[in-house]
Amino acid sequence: MPNHRDYLFRGDLEELDPDVAELIRHETARQQSYLILIPSESTVPAAVREALASSFHNLY
Repeated sequence: MPNHRDYLFRGDLEELDPDVAELIRHETARQQSYLILIPSESTVPAAVREALASSFHNLY
């Protein structure tokens, strides 16, 4: 576990915040199990999710 001075949060999400990692797993399972009929929402392809989790997301 990183110390309080490690602002880069080295490590994976499961290690750093297991509760958030679990919430993401549950939400992923929910979206795969149910048809969501809200016109403003859409399912993002896996490649887009992968790109958003890349180093390009560090740029803002």
